[in-house]
Amino acid sequence: MYRNSGSGFISSDYYNYGLFSAKIKLPSNYSAGIVVAFYTSNGDVFEKTHDELDLEFLPKSSIVTPFSGPPNPSCKLFISFSFFFSFPGKFYIDEVPIREVVRNDDMGSDYPSKPMSLYATIWDASTWATSGGKYKVNYAYQPFVSSYKDFVLQGCVVDPIQ
Repeated sequence: MYRNSGSGFISSDYYNYGLFSAKIKLPSNYSAGIVVAFYTSNGDVFEKTHDELDLEFLPKSSIVTPFSGPPNPSCKLFISFSFFFSFPGKFYIDEVPIREVVRNDDMGSDYPSKPMSLYATIWDASTWATSGGKYKVNYAYQPFVSSYKDFVLQGCVVDPIQ
């Protein structure tokens, strides 16, 4: 990622449920305000029926720490991040469960409302990610690079039109 661009990719299939995993290497230089995300989404964030299930990482920074408990992901070359999208849903770091998500009344019985694609992105989130925008991304450290390998996309593939 450079000053004028975010970056990312999206799966060519759509899923109702599944296991999604990748080994991810976060930027290793000072990168306060940069967010690396690995997530499922079913569309435009401005839609009323937008659903999203995500892992967002704030890489190496002296201001914000991305995890409490698990190791900082910028300390290792690659770390495995996974989530099982069903109910209950589970999140894993290096195959260790770190969170479970159960259906609640706020989600409604139709969550997700549409099939979802898998996304991976890197972008400047310094307007909210560093104490409400107090610290901006320092572009003297660009480019900010995240790498992905060993993808697992196992799920209920569906036609989004049907």
